[in-house]
Amino acid sequence: MSRILITGGRGLVGRPTVAALLAAGHQVVSVTRSPRVGAPDVALTEVSVGDLGATNDWTRLLRGVDAVVHLAGRRPHADDEGTDAIASFYQVNVQGSARLAAAARAAGVSRFLQVSTLKVHGETSDGPLTELSPPRPESPYAASKLEGEEAVRDALTGTDVALTILRPPMIYGPGVEGHFERMLMLAARGLPWPLGAQDNRRSLVAASNLADLLAHLVTHAPEQETLLVAEGPPLSTAELFRLLQRGFGRREWSLPFDLSPLLRTARFSPVAGLLERLLGSLEVDASRLFDATGWAPPTATEDALAATARWYAAR
Repeated sequence: MSRILITGGRGLVGRPTVAALLAAGHQVVSVTRSPRVGAPDVALTEVSVGDLGATNDWTRLLRGVDAVVHLAGRRPHADDEGTDAIASFYQVNVQGSARLAAAARAAGVSRFLQVSTLKVHGETSDGPLTELSPPRPESPYAASKLEGEEAVRDALTGTDVALTILRPPMIYGPGVEGHFERMLMLAARGLPWPLGAQDNRRSLVAASNLADLLAHLVTHAPEQETLLVAEGPPLSTAELFRLLQRGFGRREWSLPFDLSPLLRTARFSPVAGLLERLLGSLEVDASRLFDATGWAPPTATEDALAATARWYAAR
């Protein structure tokens, strides 16, 4: 049994990761932004530290900790504006990560798992991305996550701390928000997907599968690796929507529209970035992940999507 500190323990990935760690018999220190009265498990300690940054004192929390799972981060918000958002990304994703890594080194932690994002490779890809694909972040958020990786790597290089960095693609599951939640709304209402002829390829991973991977890696992680994550073959957005329709027990149908010509003609327009993020491809070759870790996702994509649909329908 190990003692694991996890940041972002109440987030989309944090909740199932805490559950997976507890189920594996570990003691868990879950670090959150805001306090909650009482912990649901005697092996779970919840601690509030507020926003992450350069001044957090981790000394007490890291005492006796064997491994750190760093999930917390500042994500983009719809109302983000200019330099304030950029400063916030830097404070949390770069300074906060560096501070935690340095404290983990000082505390003698043996393993550090840093969860980053596939977006450090860009918003779209022309084919499957691998660990050899060069970074090309296209947003302040992605740039801050890449800089956060580098800050953690700098803090732990030359130490005995085994560092593994994960770059997951789109994450879904109970509690998901944003574009994926809007897709759930359309599928739940029995509406068709309007772009049934759009042949893009998107890799994805269920929060529950990513949680299982993290629970596996706290004891089986390869050292000094950066790994791209996916749970299986990529899907087109139309295929993804059809599986959501199936999960809701709705008619599986779509309209035969394709906006690929619009993507080409709008490449230099102000909406080009938005169209590419919604309709472009972002595909992962995760063979290195499977070979290096011996991990396999416990839940098939169709089943995980159905579970997400059940959660949405029960809200």
